[in-house]
Amino acid sequence: ILLDQNQRRWEALHILRRELDLCHTKVEDLDPHECEPEVQQAIASIILCHQHFAAQVPELDLVLKQFKFKFGKPYVSHVGDNQHLVHPRLPQLFSKEQPKAGIGQLLLHTVQQEYPLQATPTQADTPMPMAPAGPRRSGNSKQRKAAEA
Repeated sequence: ILLDQNQRRWEALHILRRELDLCHTKVEDLDPHECEPEVQQAIASIILCHQHFAAQVPELDLVLKQFKFKFGKPYVSHVGDNQHLVHPRLPQLFSKEQPKAGIGQLLLHTVQQEYPLQATPTQADTPMPMAPAGPRRSGNSKQRKAAEA
């Protein structure tokens, strides 16, 4: 299954939401000099998402300003420049390359861990067949009946 751009965007926004939730719950109690690795990852991920979603999510500008106010501009620049700190899935989602085969199963497994799903799809990595295109009819049914008579 090939993930198109909208699916990648949706997954990246989902990760962004989780990282924002984490920062929201922990940011008030944080000392900029003793920042936990998961919070550093969240901040780095939000900065990376800001680069890609600033136009669609203008609130990210405010979040970035708040990070700079709380932690200082040098710290935010340092975390933002270290791409190894971001959520491991984000660079793949923002990549222009096509995902590897089997990524659909991996994505499904990730979603199943997050949400309790009961259904298991069959042949998830094979595309669904397209229905053959039939003849197109024009006009309404009265016009067709008159033309057939």
